[in-house]
Amino acid sequence: MKNKGLLQKIDFLLSVAQKQEYSDKELSQIVELSKEHSDHMILGRFMGYSVSDYAIATLKWLGYGEAIDKFNTLYNTLSQTRKQDITRLIDKKVYLQY
Repeated sequence: MKNKGLLQKIDFLLSVAQKQEYSDKELSQIVELSKEHSDHMILGRFMGYSVSDYAIATLKWLGYGEAIDKFNTLYNTLSQTRKQDITRLIDKKVYLQY
């Protein structure tokens, strides 16, 4: 998924969250996308959040199995500010509006 643009990555993440199930390949892609954090408001964020924020939120939105284990591992390594940002995104449940 490295050559995909910002919108394609967000589309993938919200689509997986919306269907509420995932394959091993999708889970692996989500974890990879969780590394794509940017503070650059123009180039690296969508609606105020980075691809990484959406990826970590997607793991929480899926809420079961290995996805929740990966969420807990990733979330616990973040700064307090990032945790707050991601928690706000999780609470918005934007995938339900997708």
